[in-house]
Amino acid sequence: MAKYFQDNFERIYWDRVYLIDVELGRLGIESNRKVSTLARLIALLRDKNTAGTARLLLERYTEESFKTPDEWQAWFTRNQGRIYFSDVGGYKFRVVPEGYLKYRIGAADSLTVR
Repeated sequence: MAKYFQDNFERIYWDRVYLIDVELGRLGIESNRKVSTLARLIALLRDKNTAGTARLLLERYTEESFKTPDEWQAWFTRNQGRIYFSDVGGYKFRVVPEGYLKYRIGAADSLTVR
């Protein structure tokens, strides 16, 4: 079992137990940890053959539940530079709040995060 999880590490997620995401694999997506996965899933919403699975996966890996592909795309485009994946935070993509990562160099040349 350890080898199975090691071999499928990029598709592990949590749903009361650790699981390997077979739906993601069926769509030919190898990782649930890359922001490019979100872009691919959003594109798959426009295909009637994959839309249901893509929506399920987008809702599994985010805390969003938009109704249309355009709403998903707008969310992604607006937040793309601030999206990160967190296995500690529930195997979800999260968005860093705007302005959270601004910083300035102080008098002692140390980095001060605001």
